[in-house]
Amino acid sequence: MRSLHRRTFLAATAAASILPTRTWADTPLFFSSQPLAFTRIAVEGTQVAALIDTGGVRGVQISGNLAGALRIELADTTQVTQRYQNGGAAIRMGEAEVTIEGRTWVNEDVAVAAGDIERISQQIGHSFDAILGWGFLSREGFTADFTTARFSIGAGSGQQRIAFDNSHGVPIAAGRVGAIETGVLVDTGAPSCALDVTIADGAEVGAHVQRALTIGDLHVDAAFRVQDLSALTRGTGAKAVFGLEAMHGKRLAFDPVSRVLTLD
Repeated sequence: MRSLHRRTFLAATAAASILPTRTWADTPLFFSSQPLAFTRIAVEGTQVAALIDTGGVRGVQISGNLAGALRIELADTTQVTQRYQNGGAAIRMGEAEVTIEGRTWVNEDVAVAAGDIERISQQIGHSFDAILGWGFLSREGFTADFTTARFSIGAGSGQQRIAFDNSHGVPIAAGRVGAIETGVLVDTGAPSCALDVTIADGAEVGAHVQRALTIGDLHVDAAFRVQDLSALTRGTGAKAVFGLEAMHGKRLAFDPVSRVLTLD
């Protein structure tokens, strides 16, 4: 859907993709009580809060309320949201000017799922109007430092690599929960870690269990909420989610050129 104008803009700013990778982050992150991480972006010049969501397939998603206020023209698609917690909602697509850290993407594809962001806002008690998903974050690269509460767009780097499968449009790390090897969704859009009920040793949905979690060189004792993750498993094979709470005090970064994801 991106126009020639969009491609021309990218060509003019192609130097951004060959700049040295960053080991720092510049823009403030702020957190809801859940916790979830947000930053400020502009859509068509309007400043809004945007959720940082590595578990989101789409690039940039905006609320229906914002799309309506900005009179963004939307077209129907055959796509639906693929949230593992809830059923799907129909996706409509449009284009908008998106600005982050002083960089502007002209005619950026934006997705709208009726009521989706509005429902999440109500659930977490924190108002926001946009989501930066893995489609955008992995295309541009990023650093999210959860120690200093800072965020940057652009190739990020670190020391502790996480091997992951990107074939499903989200980062599925090769991991182990307890003694069970499974794919683990690296999901900053999930407040806490989650474990599928089928590998929870008889614990019921809604229960909380402690498990040793290994992802690459990372070894942590994490609290998992037992959930029915069958939708995630069907789509990706993963049976666990590595959520934001377990990333506290760490820095997550991705380099879109080398395709390296790190967590330090």
